[in-house]
Parts: sequence; C-alpha cells; structure tokens
Amino acid sequence: MPKDYAKRNTRSRGRPKKKQKAKPHWKLWAFTIFCIALFIFILVHLSGSHKSTEATVKTLSVPAQKIVKVRAKATAKIKKLQASQPKFDFYTILPNEKIKVMPVPKSGVQYVLQIAVVKKFAEADRLKAELALLGFDAFVTKVKSRGGEINRVLVGPYFSKKAAVIDQRRLMQNQIKSILHKEKS
Repeated sequence: MPKDYAKRNTRSRGRPKKKQKAKPHWKLWAFTIFCIALFIFILVHLSGSHKSTEATVKTLSVPAQKIVKVRAKATAKIKKLQASQPKFDFYTILPNEKIKVMPVPKSGVQYVLQIAVVKKFAEADRLKAELALLGFDAFVTKVKSRGGEINRVLVGPYFSKKAAVIDQRRLMQNQIKSILHKEKS
C-alpha cells in the first residue's frame, strides 16, 4: 500500500528534543576506586613486610662458630678477587723513582733532522703523525719568511752527530729524505 508523505507527524516539529542525561559511568568509577584501594593495600603491605623481616632475622639464632666460618670463606674469596685484579702501584712508585735525563753536551751544540718545510700547518701535523707511527720524535716549528709563515717538520734533537746519522739512515730506509742541521742550544 502506498504511503502518503503529505501528512507528516507534526508533533515533533514544534517541540525541541529532550536532552539525554549523561549516564554515570559506574564501571569507570568502580575501577578507579579498586585501583586506589589496591595501591593503598600494596603500600601498607610493603611497609609491614619490612618490619616482619627484621623480626625474623632477630629471632634466628646462629652459632658463633658458623658465623666465623662464613666470614673466613668470604674474606678468602675477596682476597682471591683482589689478587686477580690489576694493581695500580705507580702512584707510590713514581714519586720515589729517579728520572734519567740525557746530559746536554757542554759545547751547547745539538743536531736536528729537517724532514720538510710546508706552508699549511695541517700538512706538517700529518707528517709529524706519520713520523710518530714510525717511532721518531718529531715536532713542528713556525718560521717567518718573506713569503709568510712556514712550518718546519723536524726530528730530534740529538746531542751527537752519530745518533743523528743513525736516525737519518732509518728515515732513508722508509723513503723519507732529511737534512742534518747543526744548531746551538
């Protein structure tokens, strides 16, 4: 049967709809109260268990001989551990050591091996690092020249010409050219 849409229900047009009241979420409230109660119970239980463990420790009676044996075993284990760990005695040894300083010759002459002269300090520092890897004591000095500041890479100083020549030969074996300079100290 066909429906007549012309006659509509006019009751709902004039009246505003009633607002639905928000239902209290009793499950949420119950869960929150349960969580708070559980938290308080745990706090009370933890504070009470601390006292009860102290009481049980006090009531235990252990013979003194047993305590002495346990202490002896523990100290033996500690000594073994301390013996296996490295000892750092240099704090006490080094202040008492005598340091040998190479004597400076009375003539006041020293020798250095000049490896390179470069403008950039970074390049001189790189060369110094390479020489350190080969076992040489290198250093860089800055010298002012007409063209600006230059960096000299030197190995030494040597207090005898013989020692300087020996290191010059070692440098030649590593394909590094050097020039022997005699300087006054």
